[in-house]
Amino acid sequence: MEYKLTKSDLQPIMKTFLSQLRTLIGSTPHLVTFEPAKKSGITALEKDNWIRSRTFENVANTISTLKSLGQLVDEIPNMVVQDHINSKVRASLNCLAAVRQSLSEEDYLKALRDSIDAIELAEKAFFDPTMVSMLYFPDEHKYAIYMPLFVPTSVPLLAALVKEIKKLKQKKKEKEAKEKKE
Repeated sequence: MEYKLTKSDLQPIMKTFLSQLRTLIGSTPHLVTFEPAKKSGITALEKDNWIRSRTFENVANTISTLKSLGQLVDEIPNMVVQDHINSKVRASLNCLAAVRQSLSEEDYLKALRDSIDAIELAEKAFFDPTMVSMLYFPDEHKYAIYMPLFVPTSVPLLAALVKEIKKLKQKKKEKEAKEKKE
């Protein structure tokens, strides 16, 4: 069976498609008019609007990720932040500054590229294996691991210390008693 669709058959389908595409890329849907193929499609304004919205979304996500990383380091006081993580965070901040500069120069494509770099660097820093491993070993876990090693050796040491303290007290009492007799 063979189907033949005419231009008038495709118009309602294409209106819906273009309307949904424009909604997806961030421009408000409006009445779609059909023009020759060389003038249809996404306008430069819609493209710029999409690029700007993606750039701002990336910047917001970068800031959120870096803020979360800072809170994580503040909450775990003995967490070691290695130099390569520090350099990723600084590079991400430099990319954010480059985004700001590019936006002020109205170079939206460069701003988008810089924002992509910024979010990638921030997420690489946050999800670095050395950072993630520190989350799974809080102080309580360390105590649980080392207590079975140190308790058996510390109990005899403490018992010997208590015994020596008692001996010293006994000697002191004997010395005081001897001095009273004299």
